[in-house]
Amino acid sequence: MKADDAKELRDLRKENTRLKRIVADQSPDIDMLKELSRDAPIDQVRLVSAAKSDRRAWNTSRAR
Repeated sequence: MKADDAKELRDLRKENTRLKRIVADQSPDIDMLKELSRDAPIDQVRLVSAAKSDRRAWNTSRAR
């Protein structure tokens, strides 16, 4: 394996790790929104507001 190939592989692995973290961070929000939307039909603005409120209550953030 050439040095350029090794560097590219290392960079791709680093990017893959970064993207996995983003997906993992969003998964709880997606699950929460699905659960909220299943409970009662409410308009989208109220749904987003409820998700933000729940995130604050659980002391979580979008970026970790």
